[in-house]
This record gives sequence, structure tokens and C-alpha cells, in this order.
Amino acid sequence: MKFHPSPELLLRYSAGTLTPAMSFVVASHVQQCNICQSTQDNLEYMGGVSIENYADSTVNDASFDSLLNRLEDNPTSDQSNLNIPLATDYQSMFSDIVDKKYENVGWQSIAGKIDRAEVNVADGDNQVEILRFAPNAKIPQHTHKGNEYTVILEGSYTDELGEFGVGDFIHMNQNHHHRPVASKKGCVCIAVTDAPMHFTGVLGPVLNLFAR
Repeated sequence: MKFHPSPELLLRYSAGTLTPAMSFVVASHVQQCNICQSTQDNLEYMGGVSIENYADSTVNDASFDSLLNRLEDNPTSDQSNLNIPLATDYQSMFSDIVDKKYENVGWQSIAGKIDRAEVNVADGDNQVEILRFAPNAKIPQHTHKGNEYTVILEGSYTDELGEFGVGDFIHMNQNHHHRPVASKKGCVCIAVTDAPMHFTGVLGPVLNLFAR
């Protein structure tokens, strides 16, 4: 697991100030990542005004490191004493987060090798969906009109930016152009978007007619 939520997202998640959709996707990563679970536990230990003050302002790496230094100076935040139950079954993890059985999400085929299922988390600003890619499935070249946050639940994919595996938290926006290709084992991921994709390849004008 190489890619994690930004310091600001972790702080806002711990403070409970994220939207339902963003809280869902961050939780999907945190439940699989012992590093971020430890950080979250420490942030929650600090509690109260400290977290809210950081969450209500722009958080940079320096302020995040400052907060972590305060945590490290507190002996009761020793990570060696933390009991961190990592999620090993993403279907059970999904059910715990949204209180709905994974097998009942309602898959819809959107292409020969790609299925999707929309997840209702009562968030009017963002769309949440689970995407399931068959082995070696290719997604057409595209960028994003807004933000896309993805957490991989099973399998992996590669694109121009590298390889992304189970648990990785990926943030894409209009500055990124890529053409993901699922691994030989396929890929299942959760995606939260606040705007449609914009296809840029040869078939872009046609595909964009069907983009949300």
C-alpha cells in the first residue's frame, strides 16, 4: 500500500467534517491501512479543539507534522499499545460502512468488461459507486472535470502514473490524463466523484455523450 489520503483529509475525517461520500471513501482506506489507523487513533486521542482548529483551516504538511510531534510527545499515544484490526474481507468492510450487504448493491454493466453499482450515502455533492473490472479490462483515455477519489478493494490497475494495488487511495482531477488497465486478476474499487469524467481519446466525443 503506497498511496494514502492527504494530511488534510485525515484530519477532517478524524474531526468528522467530511461529507458522507468523502467519509465513506476515506474509511474504506483507513480500515485497510495500519498506518492511517494509527494516525487516526492518535488524532482522535487529541480530540476537541485541537482537531477542530486544524480541520477548519488549510492544513499543510508542516502543520500536520507539528500535530504529530505533539502526539509523539504524549506517552499515552504509544502506537505499540494500539490494537488495530485491519480489514481482510472488503465485502464485510463494505457492509460495516454502509450497512448494506455487498452482494445486494445491484450491478449494472456499462461495457463488456466493466460493471458498476451506485452506492447511496445521502450526499448530494458527490456520486459514490463501486466499479468492477474484468481481467485486463481497459478504460478509455480520459481526464476529470472535477475530483475523483478511488480506493482499490481487490486486484490492481496500472496507468501512465504507475501501479495501484489493494488499499491504495488515489486522487485524480483535471490535471491528470490516464488510461487505466486492470491487472490479470481484475480490479474492484470504490470511486467518489464530484463531476463527470471527460474522455479525450478518438472515441471521446461519443463517450462523453454518456458520461454523467
